[in-house]
Amino acid sequence: MGGLGVAFCVNLRFAIFSAQWRRHIDHLPRARRLLLGYLLADLNLVVFQKAWPSGRHETGQARYAAGGAVAVWLLWQATSLAGIVLSAFVPLEWGLGVAGTLPMLGIAYALLVDRTAWVAAIVAAAAAVATYSLPLKLNIIVAIAPEIFLFHGHLVDTWRDARLPAALATTLFYAWRPGVLGPMLAGLAVYLPLRLALGW
Repeated sequence: MGGLGVAFCVNLRFAIFSAQWRRHIDHLPRARRLLLGYLLADLNLVVFQKAWPSGRHETGQARYAAGGAVAVWLLWQATSLAGIVLSAFVPLEWGLGVAGTLPMLGIAYALLVDRTAWVAAIVAAAAAVATYSLPLKLNIIVAIAPEIFLFHGHLVDTWRDARLPAALATTLFYAWRPGVLGPMLAGLAVYLPLRLALGW
C-alpha cells in the first residue's frame, strides 16, 4: 500500500500541470484535449512557459503545444527503450533514486535562464541540504517554501493566490496528523478548486 501512496503523490503533479494548461487548451474540442492531455508532460510545460511567458491564451498555443507533445512523446519512447537495454549496466546499489533525480535536474537546468533563477536555485538547494535531517523529507518543503510566497521574484501582493490557502491547509493538516499523503491531499483539495473554478 505504501508504494501505491508514493506513486499517487508523485503523479499528483499532473493535476497541477492540468491547472496550468487549462487556460491555453480549454477552448479545444474534448477529443483534442484528451489527446493532448495524454501526450503533454513535464518538459512540455517548461518549454511552453518559456515560449509563452505572458500566461494568457494566445493564437497558436495549441499547435505549439501539440508539436512539442508529439516530439517529446517520440523522444520519451526512444529513450525508454534505450533505458531498458542499458539498465543492465547500471549498478544495483544506485537504486531508483538516480532514475528520478536525473530527469528533474534536466528540467531544472532548462529553467535557469537568468540571474534570479540561478539565485533561487542556489538558495533552494542550500536550504534543502541544510535541513536534510528533518523527518519525512520535510527539507523539500523548506526548499520550495519561497515559491509559495513569490511570483516572478516578487512577493505575492494579493490574498487571491491559490497557493496561500493551499499552503495553510497543508500546514494545518500536517499539524493535526503528520504524514505525507494526507497534507498533500488537503493542500490539493484547496488549491485545485480555487485555481480551476475561480482562477486564483
